[in-house]
Amino acid sequence: MIRCQNIKNDALFIFRQFVRAYNNKGRKEFVSWYYLTAIIVLACLFIFISIASLSLVLSHMNANEEVITKFYSAFQKRDSKTMQDCYADKVIFYDSVFEDLVDDEVKMMWEMLCKRATDLSIEFDNVQADEEYGTCNWTAHYTFSKTNRKVVNTIRAHMRFRDGKIIEHTDQFRLSNWCKQAFGLPGVLFGTMSWFQRKVRRAAQKSLYDYIVAKQDQKKIQTF
Repeated sequence: MIRCQNIKNDALFIFRQFVRAYNNKGRKEFVSWYYLTAIIVLACLFIFISIASLSLVLSHMNANEEVITKFYSAFQKRDSKTMQDCYADKVIFYDSVFEDLVDDEVKMMWEMLCKRATDLSIEFDNVQADEEYGTCNWTAHYTFSKTNRKVVNTIRAHMRFRDGKIIEHTDQFRLSNWCKQAFGLPGVLFGTMSWFQRKVRRAAQKSLYDYIVAKQDQKKIQTF
């Protein structure tokens, strides 16, 4: 969008110079029609480039919105392979539970969640994206296995794209609200406290790394 605006400003500047020169010299003293023709052609060229650039921006916007839609549609089907394909090889993820994950950790996290879910239901809407950034709202309905309590987690996703792939992904939600639903009374009493939240994070991160190690061990066995 910035590039389009610069092109439009350049075209407007040339047009103003043209008008200024015409007013200063007068109709009779104005330079030949060749100069006038050159100015008009140049202005038309700038307008054409501006329209082409805008079309390119809009096509990128649609493509990135399609990536978001593809990602969460796959999540609805617990299709972790398609979700993983939406990410670049180098990716950064952050949320309130797993905190900082990178590359294969991100992909394994979604695979673990999809495979272990028993009654997971995903809804998403308000998908918006431009040529680099995108957002959407999504809600997860599921049973937290450790306490057998129902959880409805409402999340705001923020993504950054490069070459049609997600390179950064942040999920925003209140961990204290999640704790209340997942743990009941203990979550209500202690869910806002840092020590309780650290305990939740450590348990989730350990679960993920145990899953990753098990996958690696499985691959080693298969190679023998």
